[in-house]
Amino acid sequence: NRLEQTPMFAEKWLRHQLRDETWSQGSVCEAYEKIKTPVLGISGWNDCWPNTVIRLLENIEAPCRVVSGPWGHAYPNLSNIGPTVGFLQLALRWWDYWLKGIENGVMDEPSFLAFIQDSHAPDPNPSDRPGRWVGESNWPTTSVKKQILWLGNNSLCSEPAKVGTTSLVKSPNSTGLCSGEYMPWSGTAELPHDQRTDDSKSVCFDSDFLDKPLELLGTSFLHLKISSDKECGLICVRLCDLSPDGSSTLISYGILNLRLRNGRECIADVKANDLINVTVRLNDTGWRLKKGHRLRLALSNQMWPMAWPISEVAAITVYMDSSRLELPVRTPTDKEKCFTQLELAEAADAPPHTILRDPSGSRIITSDIKTGDIRYEIETDGGEVKFEKSGLIYGSTNGQLYLINDCSPCSAKAEYRAKFSFSRSKWEASTESELIVTCDEEHFFLRGRISAYEDDTEVFVKNWDIKIPRDVY
Repeated sequence: NRLEQTPMFAEKWLRHQLRDETWSQGSVCEAYEKIKTPVLGISGWNDCWPNTVIRLLENIEAPCRVVSGPWGHAYPNLSNIGPTVGFLQLALRWWDYWLKGIENGVMDEPSFLAFIQDSHAPDPNPSDRPGRWVGESNWPTTSVKKQILWLGNNSLCSEPAKVGTTSLVKSPNSTGLCSGEYMPWSGTAELPHDQRTDDSKSVCFDSDFLDKPLELLGTSFLHLKISSDKECGLICVRLCDLSPDGSSTLISYGILNLRLRNGRECIADVKANDLINVTVRLNDTGWRLKKGHRLRLALSNQMWPMAWPISEVAAITVYMDSSRLELPVRTPTDKEKCFTQLELAEAADAPPHTILRDPSGSRIITSDIKTGDIRYEIETDGGEVKFEKSGLIYGSTNGQLYLINDCSPCSAKAEYRAKFSFSRSKWEASTESELIVTCDEEHFFLRGRISAYEDDTEVFVKNWDIKIPRDVY
């Protein structure tokens, strides 16, 4: 019955391509004033929701304290991306104060504890990121000031470019393969790797070599005056840390569909070759560029497979005299010297178990010279474990395939497969699921299947074959 009632989630999402009641009913931003309960907010710069905690600080009136570290989509004490911290101790102190009335000083500490990542080489694998913890007593804070850099001739400048200076952005469909996972959590090379390949397919604007460190904390915005040669357009923005050795490390990114430039609630028409002003919000971050490094702004029309290509390839002209990057530049203060770092990570011991199959994974990008197809294949084996007390054996595997061809944005294809198995000495049950997403210029196509087995007998199967209009994309 549960399998029969399980919907095709991707169908519901794609049938609501604007931000309507399907999305707004679950969003606290619709009614910040209703939040009366004290809030402890936790997020990670490498998660898909790094912006939540600052929004909470800026908008709710209830007592609020937030922490943002280098983590992905995992608890701060369990993350494979470190340094990990004592989340359990922090949460316990929070509840002791608010639920038991224990005076433990938790509200005397900074409102915003942020991990400032230092410049480091691109590394898609989980590891401890270099950096330090800082504390801000209030947010917004006087230690963060807005700094403007103007787009120049492949450069970031302190003064606006001359009127009439333009740059054309028209990227291959395959741009973006170095950007990592949208929601990194398992640790199998999910983080962004060296951005140089994507940079070579983008229009880049570099700062001068820094004569002193540049520290960022908060939200960056890119304000652009542009035109599109079509009645549509996609603009993808990456902010990178460019090392003297030439490597390019992703700091943050933002993506804007020009038809959603006035908000995701409504469609705004795009007229070919008409000038429009847009603002792209980049993900929040805490980052410190070293002296001798450069800041790079990279603009492209694609960020595959992070974003599905729009149906028509549109060339974007950027008018530099009115285009500027707004950075949240932080000046360190003497108060930081008194800041006590969070406690070391703790967690309960795992229940007694035996590893029957070790977890493993691979990520392979290949290009077919004859057809032009570029394949990004991800295989993840979650392994198999036996829990000794119950005798339960649990295992999982999943795979992803992203295919694109630079000749056509409608060549985009995504495939997902997953299998979960459960067994004891006298029985075995498993489920297998598959989803294939393709498109043409006017529609998305979803083909899905889920099946369930008892031992080797298929006891349930359900198929989907769905066609959805491309209302926005």
